[in-house]
Amino acid sequence: MKHISAIYIFIMGLLLVNTLGFADETNQVNEGTEIMKDNKISFGAEIKLMTPVWVIGSYDKAGKANMMTAAWVGICCSKPPCVSIALRKATYTYANIIERKAFTVNIPSRDYVKEADYFGMVSGRDVDKLSATGLTPIKGEKVDAPYLKELPVAVECKLINTVEVGLHTIFIGEIMDVKADKSMVGENNSLLPCGLLFNPTTRNYYGIGEQLGKAFSAGKEIINKIVVIDEELCTGCGACVKLCPKKILFLDKTNNVCRVTDENQCDKRRGCERVCPAGAIKIH
Repeated sequence: MKHISAIYIFIMGLLLVNTLGFADETNQVNEGTEIMKDNKISFGAEIKLMTPVWVIGSYDKAGKANMMTAAWVGICCSKPPCVSIALRKATYTYANIIERKAFTVNIPSRDYVKEADYFGMVSGRDVDKLSATGLTPIKGEKVDAPYLKELPVAVECKLINTVEVGLHTIFIGEIMDVKADKSMVGENNSLLPCGLLFNPTTRNYYGIGEQLGKAFSAGKEIINKIVVIDEELCTGCGACVKLCPKKILFLDKTNNVCRVTDENQCDKRRGCERVCPAGAIKIH
């Protein structure tokens, strides 16, 4: 009887441990997420990416200007220049774009977070959003759609295609004109950074603007590297470190990978490349 009781207690203990999650081989962060072997968290099929915030302008059948906020948006083609916006059929703007074959994209600055949020909270069927916000609609010069005077950037678009994808319809608009406040124009007629980002998980807005690097230039640092070590392949055996006559290689014992100190001293004899059993080193 004592033997049976001991087995019963042991089994109940295992069940309790499993219930608390201690016996689970996957390290659970939150329900539905897990930490993978490469220390990345797997969320499954979810929308996690931050997106731009655009205010979409359109006219209804009666010619009333309407604005709505959309976040499933982006550039989709460079020649001809096109943007895409994804809307549900239930939205008022959906019907307006179908009717008028046109829309505008208005980029809100940090000063218009409140208005941009409002445009996405109520429907133009029920309220006059422009009267409520006090913003000024201007008739587009190139397309049959209004843009906002107060927002710093406006893009006039002609509807050229629609694509049905699940819950949303993707409207593809060819850019007919881009308008911007003079204060927004930088070198080489570029537009200065402005706009908002939307986090679909937290439903927070974020500003943008900090320059981090020069496109098609920052990456040259990698392209021009003489010694490249693939840390995914490197086993940390240290064979290359022992062979290197210039002593520019060392073993990072903390991460168990070989690293480079001053690659400019490399004599390009490729001895380290040949001796690496994992093929992790490349000399350019």
